[in-house]
Amino acid sequence: MIVQQSYQLLTILLLVVGIVIAGAIVYHKNWAWKTRWTLLWLLPAGISWYFLFWYFVLTVMRVLAPWDQWEQVAPPPGTWERYLNDFFKNPTHAYLAGAWLTGISIGIFSLRLLRERDTRENLPIAFMVTNFGFLFVALSLIHVVSNLPSDYHRIWIDRVVTAILIILLWGTQVYIRLPLRSNR
Repeated sequence: MIVQQSYQLLTILLLVVGIVIAGAIVYHKNWAWKTRWTLLWLLPAGISWYFLFWYFVLTVMRVLAPWDQWEQVAPPPGTWERYLNDFFKNPTHAYLAGAWLTGISIGIFSLRLLRERDTRENLPIAFMVTNFGFLFVALSLIHVVSNLPSDYHRIWIDRVVTAILIILLWGTQVYIRLPLRSNR
């Protein structure tokens, strides 16, 4: 129990550190004075990363450890699917996976923050919109996938849909084009 709580605190701390680093980059480069709303928009972007983290944690536990409560329908012991299930049913491993998946999005944000010149002020808004858009689409598709017949092999559809959505999220965050500032 103590270990689980410490990993929860560690992952929340990592998210906060990522947001603080992004804010420090904005402030250090003197972008905060040129784009005064950028620091304000980092808060909703940070909240969207927090929700994204918890979505990833719950999805890892749902998709990669689906048989932890139903041993009678689980794959036989010794198979790679059972090993994967037994590994990710531990919440500590799910938290670490959620932190990595969310950290990639924060890393993309930090790299784009350093590279963008004219559209830097819109970047937190764009990431907030893509994160919440991803969550909306992903939660909608969970409903569709959960209505499929539930048996041992149904989980593959869920894994493929989840992987495609995560790749689309990161691809959108890498390649999204932002409008130029209007106050030039």
